Amino acid sequence: MHNTPATDNIKEIKENRRIFSIKQFVTAACLASIGSVAASAAQVEQAPINDVPAVVMPGYGPGVAGHVSEGPITPFCRPNMVCRRPLAPDATVLILDRTKRDTIGVAVTNASGNFLVTVPPGGYVVHVEVAHTSLRCPEVQAKVGQLDFAPVQISCDTGIR
Repeated sequence: MHNTPATDNIKEIKENRRIFSIKQFVTAACLASIGSVAASAAQVEQAPINDVPAVVMPGYGPGVAGHVSEGPITPFCRPNMVCRRPLAPDATVLILDRTKRDTIGVAVTNASGNFLVTVPPGGYVVHVEVAHTSLRCPEVQAKVGQLDFAPVQISCDTGIR
């Protein structure tokens, strides 16, 4: 990564905010294990707005928790064949203000493609920075409540056909 005003801003945010990686994240409906981050106290709650699941971890949050994968990883995907894999570890995930697109939080994926970062309640865009120009990762919306982590899943397209 070259030093630019944007990367300098990311370095500053990384130094000033708590950045978490989680060991396992079961998307959307369930959080089975959060590694060392209060696993026994974590709960999945149904948020009243739009029935969006939310992860509550007493003592942490609010924020965004997610999983980033890439695929297809082979030109011919067949039943019972692995066609997706977690994105490479240490990928940078930016949490951007939905309106101004300012960087509010930064997370780094772990070896399983999971990330967790605290941000204030509000509406955000989650953006994955990728090193490979052929990899396309869509930006996703996240609405963070007062005490919960908004779960997101990002599926990056490798372009393999």
